[in-house]
Amino acid sequence: MRAKAAQVRDRVREHARRQNVLPRVKSPAQTKYRVVAISLYSDQADSVDRATQELLHAGYRKASRSMVIQAAIERLQEDLIGKSREDVLRYFVERQLKRPLSVTQSRKQAQGRQDHSEDSEVGLTGTRPKQSSASKAVGRR
Repeated sequence: MRAKAAQVRDRVREHARRQNVLPRVKSPAQTKYRVVAISLYSDQADSVDRATQELLHAGYRKASRSMVIQAAIERLQEDLIGKSREDVLRYFVERQLKRPLSVTQSRKQAQGRQDHSEDSEVGLTGTRPKQSSASKAVGRR
């Protein structure tokens, strides 16, 4: 299968060369970027979205999440330039320590909330809302 795909690619390239046409698809060596999937905490993703919206509202039409993340990476590069390995480690450890722990929850906590969805009905008073007789009847079925 790969051999056939390579043959087709070669034929297309040869045809394009003869016609003096540039290929539509660039090879990975020709691109100067990579698509990378990352995980963000909800508050971090909200910050990226908020910054993107602010740029758009300010009139910068090309604003995107990628641009905001790229700016943050450039800032990181500036912060880390000339630092030793130990300083780089300290840089990240200090930031992890500054992150509020209450924002995050363990997987067990998140799973426990899904498993006990009935418990999510408990209000601020610590008690469940009273069921009507109609909802009790539906629950018995």
